[in-house]
Amino acid sequence: MNYNTHGNLKGRDYRVNTHQEDNLPAHIQGKALYHKWKNPTANSYKVTFGGKSLECEFINRHWYWIQWDTKWDNGKGCCTFDPTYDYIIAPKEYGLGTEEDHYQEPKSEENLDEGDESSDVTTKTVSP
Repeated sequence: MNYNTHGNLKGRDYRVNTHQEDNLPAHIQGKALYHKWKNPTANSYKVTFGGKSLECEFINRHWYWIQWDTKWDNGKGCCTFDPTYDYIIAPKEYGLGTEEDHYQEPKSEENLDEGDESSDVTTKTVSP
């Protein structure tokens, strides 16, 4: 990675060494699905958001969007990311977790009041 004189990352594309197998813990992986390609350097996690399938990778404890770039490795290509642009600010919105903020399935509306005594409703059927 390249840094400027202030110690901030310089914005540019960097090569991503993606996970070669699906080995993220469930609380981090969340809703991301692992996809294997014939070329293992293209293996990646994907999430569906807004009807689109987006590739992402968990790098140094954070999620980033990644892209396949054919200009790298003499035209063979590799996954790249720009850490100043592709950082996923709110991973939970995409169904992703982190080590600090584990992903959990949201409770369904039917179960929101389970275990809350104040929500018990007694219904009484009256016959005519």
